[in-house]
Amino acid sequence: DEFKYALRSWFSMSYVVIIRGPAGVGKSAVSRKVATALKGKRFSFDTILRRHGLDIIDGEGIPTRNFIKANNIIMPLLERQLRKGPVILDGCFYRDEQVKNIRQRMACQLFIFSLHAPLDECVRRNNMRARKMTVAAVAAVHALASRKNHGVSIDTVGKSVDTVTREITARIRSMPSLRLPR
Repeated sequence: DEFKYALRSWFSMSYVVIIRGPAGVGKSAVSRKVATALKGKRFSFDTILRRHGLDIIDGEGIPTRNFIKANNIIMPLLERQLRKGPVILDGCFYRDEQVKNIRQRMACQLFIFSLHAPLDECVRRNNMRARKMTVAAVAAVHALASRKNHGVSIDTVGKSVDTVTREITARIRSMPSLRLPR
């Protein structure tokens, strides 16, 4: 019982932040800044999918089973990192089952932020990336990711990365159960 209490107390100080939304909305840039601000570690879900050959489009987007496989791959990394501090995950997270799977498996606080921008803005931002997606791919992911609104919604139009980062970190730091670095 003492061990379980200690473990629960320890995990209550750790937390995971998911920054989700369509391609080109600014998830990667924002998640990097949030990780720095919270002294946490960032993981890109897109990178996990790509490195393990799970980013294959089948019908309407990447299949749920591939996202669950990626969850299985990333969980040990998250658990190790949570011993050191917060974890920031960024990705589209357009499958409900993927989010539900993470929620069920995490023994700590979970914050989800959904970033939003119109398709034309996401296409414009995508065109500035080193690793561009096709307009059709951006549109398809935008349609899928925009259907979901997990967690706190943040409109990124007309906002800098720093402004969105401040919105997210302020929201997290306002949670009474967490003692977070300022």
